Formats: sequence, structure tokens, C-alpha cells
Amino acid sequence: ERPPTNNAPLRDGKGTLYEGGTRVPLMWAWPGRIKSGTASDAVVGHIDLYPTLLELLGLPPNASQTLDGVSYAAVLRQTGKLDRKAFFNYFPHAGAGRAGGVWVRSGDWKLIRWFGVPAGVAGRFELFNLRNDLGESTNLASAQPDRVNELDTLIDGFLADTGAAYPRPNPAYKPSAKALAAAEPLEGWKARQCEATVKDGVLTMIGKGKPGAAFLGHGMGKLTGPVVVKLRVRNSSGGAGKIEWLPGGAGDADGTQSVAFNVPAGDWQELSVDLPAAGRLGILRLYLPAQPKPAELDWVEVHSKAGGKPQRWEFEAK
Repeated sequence: ERPPTNNAPLRDGKGTLYEGGTRVPLMWAWPGRIKSGTASDAVVGHIDLYPTLLELLGLPPNASQTLDGVSYAAVLRQTGKLDRKAFFNYFPHAGAGRAGGVWVRSGDWKLIRWFGVPAGVAGRFELFNLRNDLGESTNLASAQPDRVNELDTLIDGFLADTGAAYPRPNPAYKPSAKALAAAEPLEGWKARQCEATVKDGVLTMIGKGKPGAAFLGHGMGKLTGPVVVKLRVRNSSGGAGKIEWLPGGAGDADGTQSVAFNVPAGDWQELSVDLPAAGRLGILRLYLPAQPKPAELDWVEVHSKAGGKPQRWEFEAK
């Protein structure tokens, strides 16, 4: 999946929390009041327009009105700097493979908090130095935990001050296994370019697009490679399959890697595919030959070569 727009060298585009989705140019013209040909790297937003206009026009703000933004009239006049410690961007909707989030910009530093990743889990934060890394290619969150904590505290204050709603887990919710199976028979896998149904413990894929385009995708959380993917599959016509992993998530396909395998025609086959992934797996995509005959999955397992209990999906919904 490619970004909705290409704003290179900025990362991603519209509908994301990366710079390609939030950074836009701002131009002012006021002959005799604002010097032409000047520029500033001050970070401002739409909330700042109203107080700026009030100051430029010499009008007092309404004392009973709360202003979210601050005036940057001094920046336009080149008589001073912007009086603000941080700027925030709140976007709780789904995007870039996650359940929305919020970022804070303070100086050269930008921290993204993803709402869909629980506290304490890798991937919750992304930290970038925009002066050195405008394309947001290097996440410094794990290398600078103190800076993450400092900026995350600012985010806490912003959410509290604005009363912003955001998704949070309900500690009292305890769904039954039956309810979970009924609500999500694919057990977290997402069907793309295909129809996927579960019956009697078997997932059936029927391709809808071009041959070889049907796949099942699943977020691997904090799992890192290398891993072995095992599966029990059946396809009467057989064909080529592959497994892809996207370390940067579905919104960043540039780092996609893959390993091909073959599904023999006929009855059930147990296959094992080695993924020489170095680091985070991100999103895992399983491509099966779902045309011209449907592909059937009995189960899938992901084994970390570092050890530990494998992740297993058995598609037990009835």
C-alpha cells in the first residue's frame, strides 16, 4: 500500500501524522507592514491565525474567550520570536496501520504517540529530529527514552487541557472465547484482494483481483526476526505463494522484503518458510494461490528463532 500522496522528501501524505500529512507552506503578503522576501522556520497552525490577525489589526481579544493559539505577529514583523514551547497535532482516526495518534513538536524534535499501541509496547512512540531527518526515516525513541518521557508529558498535558477523546482499553471488559471467535473469525488477519471466510476450523480464500494478488495481513506487534512461518494449506490447482514483511508498517512499503514458496497441488500440505528478517517484522502478509481454485488454511504458526512460544492461529470459529 502506497501513501495517498507523494510529498517527498517528506514522509507519507494526507491522512497521516508524518510530515507529508501535516506540513504545509504558509505565505503572507502585506505591503508596507510585512517585509517581502523574508522567511521563518517558526511552527504555526490554523489555531494561531485568529490571535495573529487581532494583534496585527490592533484589536483586543475578547476577555471571555479562550484562545487555543498564539499570535505570531512578531515573527511576521521580524520584531521577536514565537512565544510557545510546543505545538500539537491531534488525529485519532486510523492511519498508517495504527489506530490514530497525536504528535508534539518542540524545537527540532517531534514525538508521535500511537493510540493503538499499549503503554510499554514497542512501537507506541516514534521520535524524530526534523532538522537532521526531515524524511522521518530514523526512529530515535529507543535511543532517547528521557526525551520521549519529556515530550510525552507534554502530550498528557495537551490531552488533559483540551479534553480530547482517544481510544483506551476497558479493563473491565472480558470477552468470552466464543464472542471473540464470532466477532473476528479471521483472528486478527485482514483479507485483501480476496474474500476470506471461516467454517469448521478452515479459512477459505477466494481471489478477487489479479492472480497472485490475494493476501492475508497481520500486525506482528513487537516480534522481531528471524522467524519461521509454518502453515497447513490446501489448493487443488497449486501455485506460487510468498510471505512479505513490512518493518515500517502498511504506510511505509519502501522497506518491504519477501520470501517465495510453492504450494503443491492436491491435498493438505504442511509448509515451512524461513524469513531472514533482521529486526522488527511490522506487518506480515501471506500470499496464497487463491485463483482459479480457492486456497484453504487449516492453521498458521510464527516461530521466533530466538525461542519462546510460537504465535498460532487455528481459525476455530464455527
